[in-house]
Amino acid sequence: MCDLELWLPEGSVSLAKEWRVQFKGENIPIAAIYLFNEADSYGRHPIVLSAEERRTGSVSIPAGLLKKPGKVQVWLIGEHRLGRLKVRKEVLLTGSL
Repeated sequence: MCDLELWLPEGSVSLAKEWRVQFKGENIPIAAIYLFNEADSYGRHPIVLSAEERRTGSVSIPAGLLKKPGKVQVWLIGEHRLGRLKVRKEVLLTGSL
């Protein structure tokens, strides 16, 4: 059985501050994290994870990567030889750059 877990900061996050995404894959390798800002058509960012980030189960989202406040979908994508598994959660971006 394969499973994915995704943890985001509680409440909202600031556009001007770095924030962390934590994740775990059970019997499935983590392929990537994808950010989708609903308020900005240019706010779509695939995050390719390093071996170290996969091992620790955590990645930092740099301040200023996303440009507009609003709701952001965070997708965790696991890839197995039989297919992909995805988990999605949302976080609210606040403030300005």
